[in-house]
Amino acid sequence: MATLKTLVYLILYPGLLFIFFYSTFAEWYDRKLYARFQNRMGPTHTGRAGVLQPIADFIKLMSKEDIVPERADRGLFRALPAFGLAIVSVGMLLLPLWNYNLASSSPISFSGDIVVLLYLLSLPTFIFFLAGWSSTNLFSTVGATRVLTMLFGYEVPLFLTVLTPAILANSWRLAE
Repeated sequence: MATLKTLVYLILYPGLLFIFFYSTFAEWYDRKLYARFQNRMGPTHTGRAGVLQPIADFIKLMSKEDIVPERADRGLFRALPAFGLAIVSVGMLLLPLWNYNLASSSPISFSGDIVVLLYLLSLPTFIFFLAGWSSTNLFSTVGATRVLTMLFGYEVPLFLTVLTPAILANSWRLAE
């Protein structure tokens, strides 16, 4: 029963189902709105009024062939998206999702976990840089350097925004 309760907390409480349904609806509504602006109908073939079009697009995207550039480092090129997803998933484990005793020493919450979370959230941008750099294409390299430049542009304000309340509260734990 405890396993089922934990599973329900992980799926429903953070809103994973809500995010799925809301993002599907928002994508459908966005397409319909842009079609209305251009005097078109928008998606109509999948489901009632095309509501299932974003799901059909996702299935189509997942069934496409992976194309690896000829001179790219194949192992790095294929592994980097999985590393990016794994890093964000580990960062999500640090977030306090449901009530637990703050006085107990939980393996998920520790002193300094804000810094670790910020580090984990900045790594996927660096992984995008490595993915563009490993393709050995000129345009991908330009895009990779642009992503790295943007990293410096938005990470500093993010760090200041997150660390200022932590300094004022004199605590480096997310749960406090």
